[in-house]
Amino acid sequence: MRIFALLVLAALYGCATSQSVAGSADPNRVTAEEIAASGGSTAYDIVDRLRPTWFRDQLTGREVSVYLDNEQTPYSREALRDIPAQDVAELQYLDGQTAIMRWGQAASGGAIVVIRRR
Repeated sequence: MRIFALLVLAALYGCATSQSVAGSADPNRVTAEEIAASGGSTAYDIVDRLRPTWFRDQLTGREVSVYLDNEQTPYSREALRDIPAQDVAELQYLDGQTAIMRWGQAASGGAIVVIRRR
């Protein structure tokens, strides 16, 4: 009887876990809907609340670079504090390897790409 109860609990937990994973957000993207629901006042607030791991490359620990609208000039993460949340359409995260391929060694800590509203 005890084993049966444990199996039932495990099955219920598995169902609950699979639903939350299936409905979870893309870990490398913050959508306009998520931005609106975040309550953040700046792009920094949004990342800090929704994807705080973006601030440091997970493998190297290096600080992330920030790129606005795919421009070639990198900014520090502090630049996110100057971008009002209402100006942000989407945020994207690129890991260090992907960012290096796109922007070179300067982006070895990964990159946060801010796509602004037009």
